[in-house]
Amino acid sequence: MAEETSSTPSFDWEDLGQRVQAEIKGKFLSRCSPEEISLVTTHLMPLVKFTPKTVWASTNKLFTTRLSEKSPQMQMLQCGVVCFVFGIKKAIKSKKIEDYIKNNPNSLEKFQIGDDPCVPLPNGLTPKRTGGNRKCAEVPTSGGTDDANGDGGEGEERRVKSRIGGKRKAAEAPTKGGADDADGDGDGRRVKSKTGVMRYNLSHGNANLNSPRSEVKDRAADLDSPNTEAKDPDAGLDSRETDLSNRESALESREATLKDRESVLNSRETELKANEAGLEDRETKLSDRASAFEDREANLRDRETTLNGRYATLKDHESVLDSVEAELQDREAGLDDRQTELENRATALDNGETEMGDREASFSARKAALDGSEIELKDREADLSHRKAVLDRSETELEKRQIELEQRETDLGKRENEINDREPASRDRKSQVDNGCKQERTEGRSSSQAQADRLFNQTGSVDYRQSHSDAILSANAARVLFDIAVGNVQDTACRDDLMEQYKVVVDDLFKAINLCFRISLQMDRK
Repeated sequence: MAEETSSTPSFDWEDLGQRVQAEIKGKFLSRCSPEEISLVTTHLMPLVKFTPKTVWASTNKLFTTRLSEKSPQMQMLQCGVVCFVFGIKKAIKSKKIEDYIKNNPNSLEKFQIGDDPCVPLPNGLTPKRTGGNRKCAEVPTSGGTDDANGDGGEGEERRVKSRIGGKRKAAEAPTKGGADDADGDGDGRRVKSKTGVMRYNLSHGNANLNSPRSEVKDRAADLDSPNTEAKDPDAGLDSRETDLSNRESALESREATLKDRESVLNSRETELKANEAGLEDRETKLSDRASAFEDREANLRDRETTLNGRYATLKDHESVLDSVEAELQDREAGLDDRQTELENRATALDNGETEMGDREASFSARKAALDGSEIELKDREADLSHRKAVLDRSETELEKRQIELEQRETDLGKRENEINDREPASRDRKSQVDNGCKQERTEGRSSSQAQADRLFNQTGSVDYRQSHSDAILSANAARVLFDIAVGNVQDTACRDDLMEQYKVVVDDLFKAINLCFRISLQMDRK
């Protein structure tokens, strides 16, 4: 083939393109962002193809193709891929890439592009110069000469073309006339003109260029390629048609990609709108919650102030209740002292009865009664302990019970006055009982016969008087317990009714006890 170089007579250009694409995927795309990877894959990867004429950066489709995407990012990627494929040394020979690198010195640093191509590139045809005489001035050159001499190869090419152009007119005149007489075809004239130039170049090549004979033969073979291209214009049309088909397929794939991206963007836009609406609702809810938290904080502060005031009030009430409890304990101690005194009196009576052997049974019964009284006192002590526990648990009801305690305190004062008023009568009864006992003892000593006759009546009288004393104590204890029980009643009206009923019953009880006591005294006198 005319397009293949002498150094690579059967080179696989498709395999070269695949190897370059593999290098781009393995090294270049790994340093790109996802968006850049999409752009390179869509727009630039289909252009990575090579022929003997496109192994140069300035002639390859990566450089010459005008992309529909003209954003700065796309320009950077195109320049980066060209520099990566051909190496910076060869790429900057293009003024376009050189100007881009000068204007954007740091834009290609992240790709870490080297000076040499990503894969070794074979020799190919040199780039053609623009103008009407471009094809007739082509001469072959090698990649090794371009790498070693730099601009020297291009200078030699210019010198060859200038020499050929200077002698062109002499060889073109006879060719032109003959061609017009033959068929009048413009293509035939151009072919004959090129043939004459090539023949002239071949005849005078050794003298003009002082080159080896082998180099002249290689260049002559390369100069035959334009003649072949001129004779076979359909080959160029086929290549252009192939390029157009590739570009069309690339555009279709890009259009499909754009449609997919558009649908993705539409779905993302809908999702973002929904998220935005959700965020707005959430912001509104959070604002409402913040306001509610502020109001709640203010309410808690007010409640804290109120609770502090109530705590101080409860402390005051607690101190008052402690004083009331101390007073009640003192009164309870007084009652215990009185009970102790009565027990001492009962013991004295027991001692008096001990002297009388015939009253042993009576004393035993009295002892049993005293045991029952002791059990009752223990029950009362347990009740007082329970009452203390109830007082400890009823701190929350202190405010309501304060008024009730004051009322109870007043009632207790009244009852205490009543008890104090009744104490003289009890003392009189005690003196009467003592006098009766002394009289019985005197009568017993004076007359044992009379005592024997009246043994049953005297024993019954003494037992009754003892029962009278026990009844008074029991009534007083029942009054205290009833006061405690009534004090726990929450309903004021019900509590007042119970107190009135209890007063009536107690008064009737004391009246009956006193009446029985007077009857017993009258019986003793008889």
